[in-house]
Amino acid sequence: MRILKIISYILLLSVTLCFGKGQQVVLKVDKPGYVTMDSVYQFSLLLSHKICEYPQTDFYLLVDEGIKINRVRIKTDSGLKDLLVTNSKFSGFYGKVFKSSIFIPDSLYNSGVNTQIVIEVKAPRIKKTEIAFAFNFIKKNKIQESLSSFNSTYNLEKLPVVNIEFYKPQNFAGNSLKLPKSSYIKLKQNFQPENDKLLFCYWAKVKSPDINFLKIYRESGQDTIFNLLFKRSKYDILAADIIDINLENVFVDEYSWNYYAVVIEYSEAKISFYLNGKFSYSVRTNILKTDKLVFELCNNSTKQVHVDNLCLFDFGNGLNFIRSNMNYSKTTSDSSKLIYLESFEKMRNNAKSSESSIFTESRNLEYIKSTAPIFSRIPELKLQSYDNFNEILWKNSDDQFVDYYILERSTDGKTYEDVASKTAEGKSDKFYSLIDQKNKYSEIVYYRIKQINKDNSTTYSSILKVGQGERETFFIEQNYPNPFNPVTTTKVEILNTSEFNIVVYDLVGTKIADIYNGVLEKGIHKFDFDGSNLPSGIYFLEVSSKTSTQAIKMILTK
Repeated sequence: MRILKIISYILLLSVTLCFGKGQQVVLKVDKPGYVTMDSVYQFSLLLSHKICEYPQTDFYLLVDEGIKINRVRIKTDSGLKDLLVTNSKFSGFYGKVFKSSIFIPDSLYNSGVNTQIVIEVKAPRIKKTEIAFAFNFIKKNKIQESLSSFNSTYNLEKLPVVNIEFYKPQNFAGNSLKLPKSSYIKLKQNFQPENDKLLFCYWAKVKSPDINFLKIYRESGQDTIFNLLFKRSKYDILAADIIDINLENVFVDEYSWNYYAVVIEYSEAKISFYLNGKFSYSVRTNILKTDKLVFELCNNSTKQVHVDNLCLFDFGNGLNFIRSNMNYSKTTSDSSKLIYLESFEKMRNNAKSSESSIFTESRNLEYIKSTAPIFSRIPELKLQSYDNFNEILWKNSDDQFVDYYILERSTDGKTYEDVASKTAEGKSDKFYSLIDQKNKYSEIVYYRIKQINKDNSTTYSSILKVGQGERETFFIEQNYPNPFNPVTTTKVEILNTSEFNIVVYDLVGTKIADIYNGVLEKGIHKFDFDGSNLPSGIYFLEVSSKTSTQAIKMILTK
């Protein structure tokens, strides 16, 4: 059973709905970004005080078969309560339905308090699922209003559908760190940053509502400049304190892995906090570039804390760098320098070590098999086109974790068939290639590499779209200068007059600028690209005609 055909890939879903004109009912829906298969996870609904206008509200969860609701909790200013969950039915829905009834005491009517519902779900071994909602608002034993993900009374907006995708942990992730009570790991800075920023980031699973988890302080004097403290806030949300700033409404699923990133900007005298690649908050600080900092992860509670892929960068990029590298142990950047990486493959405890850039200290560490969403990198594809065949080339820096590769082809971009395969040799610098005969009946073909890893997990490369019409009608010269700051020039030689589209993308495929769109006459044309308003990083200039596409890599260094 599918509720919607289109799956949303947003890490944190936030939706505002109206109940009557200008009256909000659902303020926020938060879900975890990464959930392992066959596991428990949580998501949260934050409701406005309008729910308190009714003595009874029936709340429905409309789910796929196999989904189990472990627990539903409701919290207001007056306290926390578990709701009874029963099997039920809902008009017009033929899947599995769970129901909980919310009874509001007279003392809370029109009191102006908000309400939070936290749902704990157990999913079977599936790849994705959808959960829809419904509310019946009841007064004097009659339904006064009805609101659901499918329809509603009185022209109210529909409720959202929560889409959850599950991942299978890969052996590639190796071990993770377990921090028992009174344990810690410290990184002490022993280098002068070349860039204007530092990035400290890691994966963590924190199963505790009250824990002082991360501290950043000066080695001299130990005055704290950043303190990440998880605690129960006004609602059943794990909040974070940055110095004296309280991050309300940051819901963190205690069963799932989350990615934490702290960026220290010296010129701006600012510290920024990111959760799962999404900006959360910034705060001003008096930090200096000459300060020697200590980064400490610790556990002062009896609950579990797991950590993986702990990194420190001399940071020269922006937010896209965090998003595009968070799921991999090896990073791709020409503007940031990796100072320290700890993937916890080597078992060590109560240890001190000194490298040229970082001094580390730890106590009472434990190690367990990691389930963090850290994956093998996908192959990067290149194309060589000849008269009668196409040659697809690629390399993979994580080749040692791969069993074999399959080249797949499609003529519609939807249905793929196997063309050829090649066994991985386990060499990170190895270039592979496979050949496919050109199909004269298809103007465009699509290629991708299906990567079969040694733990039987599967990864797909990005899709390579290839025009099979006439031979190339243009050539791109590498931009000059490269690296550049802030302007660079690219020459495009046009062999036959035609229509062209020239666009610049960033490393994760987001369009940055439209350079040209229209007819170009035969000859050499120059195009300038100005990166004054962009962060340092890798960008791609792509030139497309009706029959083919070519791209070059440009490096902006500020």
